[in-house]
Amino acid sequence: MIARIKKKYITAVMLSVVAVLGIIITFINTVNFISTDERSNIRLDYIAKTDNLIPDEPQAPPDEDEEESTVIDPETPFDTRYFTVSLRSDGTVIGTDVQRVARVSHEQAMIYAINAFEDNDKGGYIDGYKFRAIDHDGKVVYIFLDASRELDAFRAFLTSSIIISIIGIALIFILVVILANRIFRPIIESYEKQKRFITDAGHELKTPLTTVKSYVETLLENEVDKETSSSFLKVINKEADRMARAFAGIFIPFFFPRPSVR
Repeated sequence: MIARIKKKYITAVMLSVVAVLGIIITFINTVNFISTDERSNIRLDYIAKTDNLIPDEPQAPPDEDEEESTVIDPETPFDTRYFTVSLRSDGTVIGTDVQRVARVSHEQAMIYAINAFEDNDKGGYIDGYKFRAIDHDGKVVYIFLDASRELDAFRAFLTSSIIISIIGIALIFILVVILANRIFRPIIESYEKQKRFITDAGHELKTPLTTVKSYVETLLENEVDKETSSSFLKVINKEADRMARAFAGIFIPFFFPRPSVR
């Protein structure tokens, strides 16, 4: 019984720890993804403001928004990789611009844009690219920003946080088991003491009770002479004294233990 209680205690503690860590990790990674997505949106806004073109020469970042100024800096034209695809309203590709990205051909760019157009997606992620559809001069321009580095950093952080959480849960489990053994040790000792008490009491009282019962039944069920009756009563008295000694030897030490002397 004590083992089951200890197991339930450890299970309850570990479930609580896992739940709290799960909430924390989910919250942190959600905030991290939102921040990553917002930075990509700021870059897309910047590309859109420059008429879908990042200037070749560095320029000062706009001061209109403090968050934007932390994302857009003089190095932005050199570290931003993107491509654009222009489509008519019926989905026909008008043109592509893949000059600022190396791993995407014109054909691949058109496939990305046509798939997004057919799915009626105005924004989102596809194969590591953050894209947005912009209506411009009677056409739809899809801007695909290479967000693979940001997404890889997000995945690396997510993976690291999960691994650290698993290691933390394992260490907490070991600690909880050790502490549970120390917490439940007095309970286990008390339980074992009660078991020994019940066993000893049953053993010490069973024999005299059986003897007394048999002699009393004999006296009640049979007519015996005075001498035999007196002999039986002596035996009953002797067994009663035996039970009294058993009580003194078992019950009193159990309920009134001697104080330990150090």
